[in-house]
Amino acid sequence: FNTPYLMNFWSLFDINLIKIAITGIKEKNAGNVSSETTTKLTKLFANYVSKKDTNSIKNLLAVAEILGIALNEEQYTKLTNMQDTVGCLAVKFSSKIMGEIYFNEKILPQMEKFSQDRLIASSLAAMDADSKKAVTVIGKILQKTDNYTPPTSECFPSSTPENNKQSLIRAVIEIDSPESQKIISKELDTTNIDWLTDILNVMATYDGNDLIELALKSAAKSNSSRRIMVFVSYFDKIKSQEVAKGLISMFEKSDDDNWKKMIISTLGRYKIKNTLDFLIKKMNEEPKEEIRIAAAMAIGELNEAKGAKAIFQFIVRENSVLAKTIGVDAMAKIADKSVQGYLKQIVKDAKNAKVREEAANAIEDNLFILRYGRKKQ
Repeated sequence: FNTPYLMNFWSLFDINLIKIAITGIKEKNAGNVSSETTTKLTKLFANYVSKKDTNSIKNLLAVAEILGIALNEEQYTKLTNMQDTVGCLAVKFSSKIMGEIYFNEKILPQMEKFSQDRLIASSLAAMDADSKKAVTVIGKILQKTDNYTPPTSECFPSSTPENNKQSLIRAVIEIDSPESQKIISKELDTTNIDWLTDILNVMATYDGNDLIELALKSAAKSNSSRRIMVFVSYFDKIKSQEVAKGLISMFEKSDDDNWKKMIISTLGRYKIKNTLDFLIKKMNEEPKEEIRIAAAMAIGELNEAKGAKAIFQFIVRENSVLAKTIGVDAMAKIADKSVQGYLKQIVKDAKNAKVREEAANAIEDNLFILRYGRKKQ
């Protein structure tokens, strides 16, 4: 339970602190930390501070954080102003040890001036405090701070600590203030691909349609293929039945064609069987050809036998050569014997030579899929 020993397990420790910690943990698990334990810990804190026993102070901060025991405010504030590991830990644990009011009054006003390590620590404290006030400050910091990844340390005892901006955007998401969505949306529109990747990696660790909607809106505005691929990677990471259900719900309430095409292509890649009826419906009923085409392509990716007949009817019904040829390619991806019959029918009946040629080539491609279970390389 001791922060420094996550990194330096060979460090010396004060047995008195360990005794207080064990007693306090037992009391906390039983329901309440006693006033006697609280008094002992605060006295030990004053003793360590007077002796400038840095290692013991670090240990005690971890114990106070676990037990939720507030320490002397004046002494604690001096620690938060230190530029070393003690200062980083004091800022990081400030909300859990000293409370939300302390964080808002003593830590938050300094955030914009903090070193990068203490800035990351303060973003963690902001999450612990659920400080709505912190979100606006963090939004300003995100606009002007450079990317920084802290070294593994006692303050950040992880083999791969999050960088400063990841930690800040995570705080914006977790605190969920009225400003959160505006800040996230603004950051998602970045032209920096590495930062966009970081944002979406953080977002992928959370559930909820609100974040997915923000990603869709930003993706729909993307003109860069690199940006689109980053969003595609994000949607693939969050794949689930629930996400698919949420995407379908979003489709129905959106008027943005790019948004709709992104949803449809995502559902195709998900290959979730119960989305087939939705995709067939959109392929049959959407007024815009580009969305119907996107649905046909998604059905092909879904690779369900039921989809073959639906795409064949789409090919027969559509007027444009583009829609027909894309439909042929989509249907050829479906590993079902019925596709061979549909393709031969198109070769026989299609009026356009290009469509007939596409179908003839697709017969061989589909046959390869039927035999070997994959597309020809």
